Amino acid sequence: MRNFKLTVVFLIAVVVTIAAPSRAEAQVDVGRAIKNQAEYEVRRKARQETSKAIRCAFGDIQCIEKAKQDDQEVVLVDQDGNVITDDDGNPITDPDEAQKKVAVKRNPDFTRGEKILFESDFSDEPIGRFPASQLVYEKGNAQTVEKDGKKILEASANTTFRVQLPEPLPDDFTVEFDLQIGAPNMIARVLFTPLETSYSRYESDYLQLYRSRAGIYRKAEAISFGGVDEITTEMVHFALQVDGEYAILYAGPNRIANMPVTNFMTGDMIEFQLSANPRFFAYISNIMVAGGVEDMYGTIMETGEFTTYGINFETASADITDDSADVLEQMLEMLTTHPDLAVEIVGHTDAEGGDEYNQDLSERRAQAVVGWLVDRGVPGEQMSATGMGESEPVADNATPEGRAQNRRVVIKRKA
Repeated sequence: MRNFKLTVVFLIAVVVTIAAPSRAEAQVDVGRAIKNQAEYEVRRKARQETSKAIRCAFGDIQCIEKAKQDDQEVVLVDQDGNVITDDDGNPITDPDEAQKKVAVKRNPDFTRGEKILFESDFSDEPIGRFPASQLVYEKGNAQTVEKDGKKILEASANTTFRVQLPEPLPDDFTVEFDLQIGAPNMIARVLFTPLETSYSRYESDYLQLYRSRAGIYRKAEAISFGGVDEITTEMVHFALQVDGEYAILYAGPNRIANMPVTNFMTGDMIEFQLSANPRFFAYISNIMVAGGVEDMYGTIMETGEFTTYGINFETASADITDDSADVLEQMLEMLTTHPDLAVEIVGHTDAEGGDEYNQDLSERRAQAVVGWLVDRGVPGEQMSATGMGESEPVADNATPEGRAQNRRVVIKRKA
């Protein structure tokens, strides 16, 4: 009997020894448990923070404004109903920041042209007047108004105006603008040569934008298009990129047109046509036209430097905005692929503000670019940061498009 008990005790000890984890495995399990508990606490805290908040789509201005009027906290969600968060997992409450966060994830193939040809800025335009210093009036009834705290152009009748460019559009160009129309059956068009015939005989491709079929049109027929339901209730950011014959068109974060073969016949002007009447207004703002998408490495090796307008910063800040990701990724790839290429990152500002302020701002912005690249593995000794402030303008600071051209980052090859 005694031998039987000893045998049982021995077997139990063996089973316990086999089943018990090693010390290393136990440490891993403890670490995993701590990590899981931490992640759970973050999720629990996020749920607590958002459980009583009003959920609004990031583009639903009416929902956001009503929540503010009711003194309710707002949580912004994407099109799938997921809460939009920053890099630390905190809910984003600012609609502009939410737009940038969603757009960066869903607009990976849009790259703004490198040379700014035109940029509207209605902030100094008198309310009630057509901004004739920036746009060429053709016909209709339109005026500068203040809407949601910003000055924009309002059309109260069918209106046509043109953007006059300093030079003809190149084969590669981008056009961006914010647009809202008054009713589902109203239309906005963007033409790249003057309309001298009917749309069915118009030789150039063009943009036709309204709620159900916004996209690229050819001879009065939709070639590539999508729905933009929110265009009648809020300002929608449209972004067209043409690379030779290839064209893509975004409405907010959504790509609504994608054409491998297009025929945009271009010149030195762009015509905008807005449908509107005294009951249903149309609004447009933030018009930007840029030309040329150059090869970064090839240009640096050929000319010694590359100028980019695709690295953007928060106003009066060195904080890099999310829409700069594409150009920064190009820089990262170039410097990683060519470790022998040493560069100087030079920041430039416009002349808004004092000399010392702009000098400091340009230095901090150049350092921010270098810091972004270092954080992703580029050796610090491969780069240097310099600020030139407003001392080297390339255009007239008296005009919006001139100031836009002066705000730039230059990548210079070191000897």
